[in-house]
Amino acid sequence: MPSPALAQLAWRNLTRHRVRNLLLAGSVAFCAGLLALVLCVGAGIRRQLVGHVVEAEGGAVSVALKPAFQGPGARGDARLADLDRFLATRAEVRGVRRRAVLRAVLYAGGRSSDLSLVGIEPAREPALVGSLAVSTGALEATPNGIGVAIAEAVAAKLGVHVGDECTLMAQTRAGSVNVVDCRVAALFRGASRADAGAVYAPLALAQHLYDAPLPTELLVDLHDLAQARPVAAAVRARLATTSDTAVVETYLTRVGMASSIANVNRYSSTALVCCLLLIASVGIATAVMSNVAERTPELGTLAALGFERADIVRLIAAETAFLSVAAAAVGVALGIAAAAALAASGLDVGAAASLAFGTRVLRPELSAGSALAAFALGALLPVASAFFPALRGTRLRPVEALRAATV
Repeated sequence: MPSPALAQLAWRNLTRHRVRNLLLAGSVAFCAGLLALVLCVGAGIRRQLVGHVVEAEGGAVSVALKPAFQGPGARGDARLADLDRFLATRAEVRGVRRRAVLRAVLYAGGRSSDLSLVGIEPAREPALVGSLAVSTGALEATPNGIGVAIAEAVAAKLGVHVGDECTLMAQTRAGSVNVVDCRVAALFRGASRADAGAVYAPLALAQHLYDAPLPTELLVDLHDLAQARPVAAAVRARLATTSDTAVVETYLTRVGMASSIANVNRYSSTALVCCLLLIASVGIATAVMSNVAERTPELGTLAALGFERADIVRLIAAETAFLSVAAAAVGVALGIAAAAALAASGLDVGAAASLAFGTRVLRPELSAGSALAAFALGALLPVASAFFPALRGTRLRPVEALRAATV
């Protein structure tokens, strides 16, 4: 740590060579502010993109209920009611959705197609309905409960259109075969390859086809995806589940688009931040090293006046620290202000990108972590970069250092 006298001298030196110091401060402020803005934008994209896909695909936490979960009599209903009450008391839980997922065969016009049948409650599935991009018809609850939505690829294979009659056949939980007649209510283009071979039906229709009073899956939506693991652990403990009755997973472990996008987003965000850190580090380090190198004659003068090498290094470090802390604070403040402005107004990504993000308008997410990370880079990196040229300058003899001023 510099002595009070050295700290005072370092502070006074900042008023000298104002243009040089302002340029250096501007470089530090720009890099720190840009990093803060990028971190906030990345956090916002991650929250909206992953959050939307998680909600559309399988919830933050999924509970797959197997036939053995129901047990004899009304045991399954009691278990499910107890789980509903437990989730309702959790502050992290935003809502619970029910689905019935099973393999089925769709018949129409003398043709058939094997596909995945997903029974849903459309009113509780806005993210799913939005991601399916319904091209014809409407994916909504019909009065008679027999309207289904099928993928365009399946419709082309079977030669059916909205309004046509079709038949669904599936194996019940007891192993027998069940058949129901239905009507094509909508055609959609899926956001994933799995959707290309799917049909969505009202939950009651799917449960009737499966001959099960309970859903096959519960999807738990959370206010914060970071709470997925602890909530999943609490659900497991509440159910005392085994793999024979129910399987509890988070969106991070499920094999699907949500987990893939979450992982890709995490790695791509890390790579982007690392690239930005590298660019900022090179820029700041170059500016600081050039700034200190230009002061070689000054360092020689200090050495000729009797300053120790360690005192000179501490003096340079103190000057750089004063400058970098102030510049980083200003830069981060401007970066956070820009992120706040974008969060208020939103960033329009266009209609094409809205299918992936779940919304056409993206908003950065302000966080103390982003601000602290950017401030730490702007404040510490210049000080670290100043040590090498300062040490190099102090190793010169005073006469050689002073001669550099005339070269």
